[in-house]
Amino acid sequence: MKRNMLVFWITVIVGPFFVSLPARASYALVDCAGITQGAFTSINEALTYLDSTSPDDPNWNWIEVKGTCSENVRVYDHYKLGIVATLGETVTIVSPTPSAPALGFYNSRNIYLYGLVLTGGSNGLEASNSQITAEKLTADHNFSSGISVSDQTLLRLTSAELRNNNWTGLSTNSLSVVEVFPSGPEGGLRVTNNAGPGLWIYDSWFGANGSITIENNGGPAADTAGSLITIGSGTGPNVVRDNKAGILVQGIGNFTFWGQAVVQNNGPFGFRVFNGARLHFISIPSADGSLTSVTVEGHTDVGIEVSDRGQAYLGGVHIIRNNGSGNSTAGIHVIGTSQLTMEQGNQITGNLGAGVFADVNSSIDLSDITISGNAGPGVLVLHQSVAELGSGMHTGGNVGGGLACDFRSLVISDLFRPSRGCQSIETPGWRGRTHDAPKLPTMPAQTVPNDLYQQLRKRAMQR
Repeated sequence: MKRNMLVFWITVIVGPFFVSLPARASYALVDCAGITQGAFTSINEALTYLDSTSPDDPNWNWIEVKGTCSENVRVYDHYKLGIVATLGETVTIVSPTPSAPALGFYNSRNIYLYGLVLTGGSNGLEASNSQITAEKLTADHNFSSGISVSDQTLLRLTSAELRNNNWTGLSTNSLSVVEVFPSGPEGGLRVTNNAGPGLWIYDSWFGANGSITIENNGGPAADTAGSLITIGSGTGPNVVRDNKAGILVQGIGNFTFWGQAVVQNNGPFGFRVFNGARLHFISIPSADGSLTSVTVEGHTDVGIEVSDRGQAYLGGVHIIRNNGSGNSTAGIHVIGTSQLTMEQGNQITGNLGAGVFADVNSSIDLSDITISGNAGPGVLVLHQSVAELGSGMHTGGNVGGGLACDFRSLVISDLFRPSRGCQSIETPGWRGRTHDAPKLPTMPAQTVPNDLYQQLRKRAMQR
């Protein structure tokens, strides 16, 4: 029986990306149900045939799939390959072997996937040293990760759902790059109901331009180390909600939210930034001209914790509210030689504890913000910490007063006067220091290190 191997005319648009294809390409039809006469009955069978007849066709090899396929598909050293469902439909690849991925790519470039549901494997999609664009991808009920990328892989997602996996929705490492660019109203990334962290991002770059939902995962929403993560949107909120914990940023990593975002009800904390890592919140104008904000609320211990030489910069109209469950907690806790800068209209309200708590050789620089309605002091400064409180500060309505500190800490402000608790208050431009006050650290310029992104992306693109 002659197989359905054709050379035909084809035009392909990949979400917001344009795949420039010459008019003629190699094509194979797979019907895993075995109903279509002349079609291959497995993806592996079609791959073998393409390898023998048109390996690395410069005009692309395309495999269109129908039905449910029970097989482990592994692709090595391919260039310009598409594995797609019929437009508007989906096809399921079920791994019969839990120790192997449902679909894997190794040393392959210019790969396009559309309409695939990957389930039952060690990982749903696995990629090493490859370059892949995926649209309308679902990874569900895999034994480890929904998607696992490593070894300088570049993965572009226009629409994906990673759910119900036994560890994490997405894992990355080894200088890999993951980009999320939504295509249409159903675009973006949803990471839900995984047993462990929603995202596990180590030594990689992750960038998303809108429409990210991380929800109901059994571990932290994101566990990141040594990575650059940038998530933003000017049109609608990114949502991190109802996970067992919030977002971990560590190991000289950098996490930036720009635009609109909601971080809500994630167990003990919204963010934990430590071991030299940095956190940035940046407001941008929305369509109606108002500034966008990040809201961090509903956590049982602290909204944001910055510790162990961590740094945080919150510039804009961001809201930290209704966090904590007792007087030892706070809206924002800065501890262990760490630094915090807040300006431009932030609001810290309704937290069960201090609004902002600086502790153990830490420094905070606050101006043009509102700290009100908290169950503890508006600003609490302890154990050789330094607080610089600039103009535009509003600290009324806190149960513990606007400011509280111990005799070993230093406050620089013309808004407050020395009191029984706060003996070391200096005005701006002060020359001397109280003997026990630490030297005031300087917050480095808070800019997103795009050079790191360019470096990672360049390495991922070099094959």
